[in-house]
Amino acid sequence: MTLSEEVISSSTILTTGLDEVGLYRVPGSVSSVKALIAALNGGEEVDMDDDRWIDVNVVAGTFKSWLRELPDSILTEELYDKFILAAGLQDYEEKCYAIRDLVHQLPKGNFSLLQRIIQHLKR
Repeated sequence: MTLSEEVISSSTILTTGLDEVGLYRVPGSVSSVKALIAALNGGEEVDMDDDRWIDVNVVAGTFKSWLRELPDSILTEELYDKFILAAGLQDYEEKCYAIRDLVHQLPKGNFSLLQRIIQHLKR
């Protein structure tokens, strides 16, 4: 499934969904999520203003599905154990520096995706 920049930037998650209670926790309609995934997989031009995708939980569910279906971890298999060790550090400042250093070792695409996800969740 391909999530184009246009779909992501115009989605209801970014425009109205951030105020939604339980975003990413409350599931969207399974049939609507499957329909949106099928449209994206089929290469259709998806209009995020379409009434079928108006429920922010459908868009969030589609995004969660896309993340689950990624062929590789965003944090990469090579760095995963190092991230776990860094997260377990007791000293807060040391932990922050260790994680920051590992994030900067990620491949460019992984780094960009992680950056976008964190920026979104920070809002």
